[in-house]
Amino acid sequence: CVLTLELLILLIMIRSVILLFILSFLKFGDCHFSFGTETLSSVDEIKQEITNNKRNLRQNYQWSQPIGLDDNARYNGVSSSGDNRYSYLTTVNGYIWKSFDYGVSYTIATTFTKTWADIASSGTGQYVVAVAPVTTGGSSTIARSLDYGLTWTTATGSPGLSYITISENGRYVYTISPTSVFVSNDYGATFKRASVGDNFVDITTDKTGKYAYAPSGENFGIWKTSNFGVTWKLIDFPYAGGVGALVSVTTTSNGKTVYAVVSTGQNASKLYKSINGGSSYVLVQSIPHALWSLSVNQNGKTVYLGSGLFTAGPLYVSYDGTESPLAIVDLGDYGNSHNFYSLTVSNSGKKIIAIGDYSVYVFD
Repeated sequence: CVLTLELLILLIMIRSVILLFILSFLKFGDCHFSFGTETLSSVDEIKQEITNNKRNLRQNYQWSQPIGLDDNARYNGVSSSGDNRYSYLTTVNGYIWKSFDYGVSYTIATTFTKTWADIASSGTGQYVVAVAPVTTGGSSTIARSLDYGLTWTTATGSPGLSYITISENGRYVYTISPTSVFVSNDYGATFKRASVGDNFVDITTDKTGKYAYAPSGENFGIWKTSNFGVTWKLIDFPYAGGVGALVSVTTTSNGKTVYAVVSTGQNASKLYKSINGGSSYVLVQSIPHALWSLSVNQNGKTVYLGSGLFTAGPLYVSYDGTESPLAIVDLGDYGNSHNFYSLTVSNSGKKIIAIGDYSVYVFD
């Protein structure tokens, strides 16, 4: 089809008339767009409405609870792969549970039950270790999976094992009793006792397993290894505020940034931060709740802290490495006051699974 010059000119004239007709009905100084019964008076107001809708979605829908869990179970621990795709839950006098879909749903992972104290997952989620202490005599239990929680083996350990941590590749595992640190360099198959301090309350390791930190209530310091648990050094902690106790510690992927929590009373805590591998600490913020749990993303910018050591309280967060004051996380319909026993944050800092009052909450 070939257009003649006369036909082309005619089409242009018709288009111009239509355009003038449309423009005659629009006032660009204070234009109004009417959609149903709602009127938005400017592009800026449209953008604001979109922002408000996104905010409402964040408040009402991004926090959820998984499906498939036992409503009668009491969940007390959680750990996940770096992207939170694989996550694992422990229970009081119950099973270990597993999720392969970012915490949307869970199924039972073990055929045996224990009162589990802690659980740790490697970066991929393939290697998982968990500990169950004993309260009266006997030995603790260490459970281990090498295949994303599909099959499990158990071994016995020293009484009172309470916390456990694992390197990203799963090879290095650290666990503590009140009096000792135990180290494994073979994916949790065997452990050796490290001759270090007393009254250990937590344990954490970096991505490689080279650096590990174990706070000691007895010496009010933090024991550190820089060689995969072969030797340890006690670093004095700067807190000198009277009554207080180290309760939690965590580190980033490179082991250089360390966060530590000191409980100073039934409704008070202090958060400290080190950026030189634990050589020195500075006070970040005093918090009007006794904190129980602490988790940080890979680069140390996103930090979550859970209340609940003595009484229920909020979940706190920082998105800038605690450069700004901590903010309280809004869990929407689930309420903001819980005993947060355990937290796990994805490497990106955008996904979190929290255990509050034996229930499970997922943010995605």
